[in-house]
Amino acid sequence: MRISFITSCFSSDQGKFLMHKMPHIFIMILLFFPVKSGFPKTIPFPDQKNPLFTMETPLNWTVEQYNSVLTVFPPDQSVFFNGFHLQVSNWEHAMLAIHDLLNEKIPKLENSEPEAIDIHDYTFFFYYGSGINDKGKLNKVTLSFFSPDENNFCVFLYFGTPAAIKRYTVDIQKMFLSIR
Repeated sequence: MRISFITSCFSSDQGKFLMHKMPHIFIMILLFFPVKSGFPKTIPFPDQKNPLFTMETPLNWTVEQYNSVLTVFPPDQSVFFNGFHLQVSNWEHAMLAIHDLLNEKIPKLENSEPEAIDIHDYTFFFYYGSGINDKGKLNKVTLSFFSPDENNFCVFLYFGTPAAIKRYTVDIQKMFLSIR
């Protein structure tokens, strides 16, 4: 039965009509059911005009950029990934700014010793910890920083509940690995 229907689509006048209308039907389906693209968004950082590097974010995540601050988060807003461009003159000043930033975001933070990880041509220093946020909830926190050149320092801070961090670990890792 199916074979005879398919054969009739190609040989009968009704089949010619169906084949003639097929591209239009396909376009209508695409309009009502958009296909997600697997390509990520490429974000220049710290801004569009003078990027130090680019970073890719998941397609369905929200990206906000304002005054050299980047905020990226998934649709459920359970994890927040922030990037900061520090305008300081040396590593010592950068470390003081990072310390102040941590105290502002997660005031009761228990952190670890830094771990150095090379990603492409950069050495990132990662601090891992957990703390209680301003709403009294436990958050896992990761802070990383690096210097793309001798005059610029960049900090990335991401945090969320332990379950949310686990759910989005692969996406976060891809964001770091995309930095170029």
